[in-house]
Amino acid sequence: MRFRADLKPFADAAAAGARVAAGRTTIPILSHVKLDAAGHSIRLTASDLDREIEIAFAARVETPGETTVSASALNDALRIAPKGAEVAFELGERGVTLRTGKPRYVLPVLPATDFPAMSNFGQFAAPVALDGKTFAAELAAVMHAVSTEETHYYLNGVYFHGTDDGLRPVATDGHRLMRVDLPVKAGAAAAIVPSATVKAFIKIAEGATEVTLELSERMARLTAGSTRLVSKLIDGTFPDYGRVTPTDFTQVAIIDSQRLRDAAQRALIACAEGRGVALDFADHRLKIDGRNTDGGEASDEVEFEREARVRIGFNARYLAEAVAALGGVKARFNMGDPSGPAKITDAARNDRLIVLMPVRI
Repeated sequence: MRFRADLKPFADAAAAGARVAAGRTTIPILSHVKLDAAGHSIRLTASDLDREIEIAFAARVETPGETTVSASALNDALRIAPKGAEVAFELGERGVTLRTGKPRYVLPVLPATDFPAMSNFGQFAAPVALDGKTFAAELAAVMHAVSTEETHYYLNGVYFHGTDDGLRPVATDGHRLMRVDLPVKAGAAAAIVPSATVKAFIKIAEGATEVTLELSERMARLTAGSTRLVSKLIDGTFPDYGRVTPTDFTQVAIIDSQRLRDAAQRALIACAEGRGVALDFADHRLKIDGRNTDGGEASDEVEFEREARVRIGFNARYLAEAVAALGGVKARFNMGDPSGPAKITDAARNDRLIVLMPVRI
């Protein structure tokens, strides 16, 4: 097996493979990527048994073949290669000889026949075509609300829900919830995609013009050009998020998003982790106070539109992250009883929605 390839596509593929390959594992082959050389291209595959990524890139194949090599070693060697170098790859008796211009490496290999292949994909629903950068941005927005508590494993990912209006990614950790609406036909999609997979989706999509998403009862598959990522789903039942989305409001305030983000960040400086920040709405002025048990405090004021007169508390970090994830020029706060959840949306559009549970202040 012998081939030559341009550095950038090879390095990009190696980096993507290293992000999927199992870092710490008792199965050595899972720390490797598989390389197949045939025709005029190389196909690189990485797997951790829950996810599998496949990337093809052009190469000048002199001798076809297949092998595996350490994902981290290959990624590191290509990451620090001289800019613009041509990569020469050759499989020999001692392993793989890799040349990136003058630098030369010999990397150990394992048999390609030992590399696992994911199967039992199930029947995928009709593919959903999405703008790559838009898809990446919307998924990145909901990620702050994903739970990291292993006891609530069914919340450790993003729920992809097909509605009459399109595809709705939703995430919640029980204290906050965010959903976004993508205006594409997604049928009856209902799948919980693990957070690690969603992060990989974001990385792939942000560099693609268009991506295709497919869902089955067991798997999610994202395709972008010559890159394909397949992942197992979380086997669980996502909460009925519609039941926790408030609909009755007596208080409405529209606030400049940038000013609110800045004020929330200032309050966060004086708040201990998990401590609430007080939001006091009155006379078109919102006063934000943050305090901690050591006597530190921070306060700020922001003007708002509409009518609201209520004092409510939120986790300081959650508030700051929510406003940042929402984006937009102005944020609309819909509130009722101070002990009930608040609904926050972009004042100019309704395709991003956040539900924030209050805390005692």
